Amino acid sequence: CSIHSANSEYLLAHLAFFVASLSDEAQAKAVEGIKDSIRSSECATVAKLFSDEVTSPQSVAGSDGAFAVLPTTAPKVTRRNPRSDPKAVMAAERGHDVQCPQELEKESSATPAESLLLARCACLSGRFLVAYESSRAAYWEAEAARNLARAAFQRAVRLNPDSWQGHVLLGDLYRQRKKWQLAVSHYQAAAQLKATSPAPFLGLATLYWENGENEKAEEALRKVLELEPNSQQANFELGDIEVRRHRFESAIPYLRKGIASSPDLLAAHADLGKAYAAVGRDEEAVAEINRALPMDRYGDLHYQLSLVYKRQGKTALAQQALTESERLRAAELQTQQRRLQRALELTKSSVRQ
Repeated sequence: CSIHSANSEYLLAHLAFFVASLSDEAQAKAVEGIKDSIRSSECATVAKLFSDEVTSPQSVAGSDGAFAVLPTTAPKVTRRNPRSDPKAVMAAERGHDVQCPQELEKESSATPAESLLLARCACLSGRFLVAYESSRAAYWEAEAARNLARAAFQRAVRLNPDSWQGHVLLGDLYRQRKKWQLAVSHYQAAAQLKATSPAPFLGLATLYWENGENEKAEEALRKVLELEPNSQQANFELGDIEVRRHRFESAIPYLRKGIASSPDLLAAHADLGKAYAAVGRDEEAVAEINRALPMDRYGDLHYQLSLVYKRQGKTALAQQALTESERLRAAELQTQQRRLQRALELTKSSVRQ
């Protein structure tokens, strides 16, 4: 409530990220716990916003500043001193992210440091269009574009809540938040409104595929392929399911079709390499696994490659692949240990504070 009182646009711009950081259980408990607050006048607005963001994010209006541009009526001031604007820097350091871009926009030309500061402040204050247009740093430009897209999506759904495209987008949103039942309901609604579009069925299929529900995923994927036989994603997902089931011969044509549409899909090359290896097509297996090696974070593909080389009698290549597999596994273990150590240090630091 205090954040909303001090800077309502900041709260609206970041509410979705806060909710997404909570587990489903924590979200449910929070919604239950603020029911009384929704009925009271003191904190009713914020409580209602939080509840809506959890249960129906498409209904949250979002920040009005998302599509706003800063006024250009103020006279521009040209400074000979190339240092960053002191008022803007002070505003940013104090967390006044609305005042910060207003100060910077008064300048006729911005230094690279000011451009970055403007992009950062505008993004943090919910002015995503300003951040996107002024950004000179790739990170903030990407962050601004992502938030601007989300704001545009919410506005489109509010304007036309019964469109099948809106239901697909809502399904995607809920799927990304792992709210599976809500996602399924919107995909199904979209399928009823537009049964000739593969998009709702592909959304359903991807949801089931991500959760390992292979039978449901297969049913939806076959519907997608009826409507769009060359769908790269549907062919890949169905081929991947067949590999999971060890139906390697059946997997091969789907994976090849997926790769034909998207040659850079490394996961499809990895699956195809496994399938070829399983049916004894070793030369083709080696070629496909080698194409997929850039994605081998845990050493699994190098290990698979070592087995194929060993079967071919290529001892030196087999040992080389095995050594690289072991190196990747050790490197990943060290990375995980460093992350764990860093998390423990941050936890201890927060407790001391």
